[in-house]
Amino acid sequence: MAAPSQRPTHPQSSAGGYHRRGGRVPPHLVELSHCLVDFVVQLLPSREEVSVKEDVRKLLERLIKTIEPSAQLFSFGSTANGFELKNSDMDLCCLLQVRSNPPISASEFVINAAQLLERETKFSVKPLPYARIPIIKLSLPPSSNIPFGIACDIGFENRLALENTRLLYTYAAIDPERVRTLVLFLKLWSKRRYGSTSPPVCD
Repeated sequence: MAAPSQRPTHPQSSAGGYHRRGGRVPPHLVELSHCLVDFVVQLLPSREEVSVKEDVRKLLERLIKTIEPSAQLFSFGSTANGFELKNSDMDLCCLLQVRSNPPISASEFVINAAQLLERETKFSVKPLPYARIPIIKLSLPPSSNIPFGIACDIGFENRLALENTRLLYTYAAIDPERVRTLVLFLKLWSKRRYGSTSPPVCD
């Protein structure tokens, strides 16, 4: 799944403001929109970061295929939905295209994959096979080759997460300049205001 255009651009405007139904947008809103775009552009991941993350996904998929040849690793969450900020964690979902007989459990697959990744890579590997959705947590500290480091979660058969990612990707692609700019700004604001991208619900 390719992400929408990586760089938001300014919508068409004139000295008097954006054209819209019923008249022009006031100039102060035009200026605010330009400021938001200029701010958000600085938060986007570089092409190098996007490329390194895709290389990591391919490496992990290639290794996991040695356990189950039909396995595929798909990116989901912000890595794939168009709302990624620089240095964001990677979220990957492992799907099995062919079911073994007897079928392997998610917990068993996570244990086997974690042991393999611990042997074959330099990642710090933390398997959580008995979580509600079994996952493997991987981390790699910053280095000269990967200055931003890597943090990655690999889940198993989490198909709903993939569908949610496709939905958000569609929203982002409809109007990248406005939708993505506003969501990315609110995402960062929420993270700085509440310490996460999910603000607490007020009673």
